[in-house]
Amino acid sequence: MKKVVVLWSSPNTDGLTASAKDQIAKGLIDAGTEVEEIHLNKLHLEHCRACGNGWGTCNKNGTCLISDCFLRRKVV
Repeated sequence: MKKVVVLWSSPNTDGLTASAKDQIAKGLIDAGTEVEEIHLNKLHLEHCRACGNGWGTCNKNGTCLISDCFLRRKVV
């Protein structure tokens, strides 16, 4: 089974972007594709702090000091 992640970030959850996203997701689901929707505006996301001049724990240990939704999310 195929899986598609639909990312969107419009603050207007019932506008044209949301409607287009819904139609795309419906078409994918109708075609037998598993769809995961991620609304970026609902997530707590921080920018990179470039700790250690960009050579911090992410480079050394594969971890990040920032505990936001991006870090807690399991991506496959």
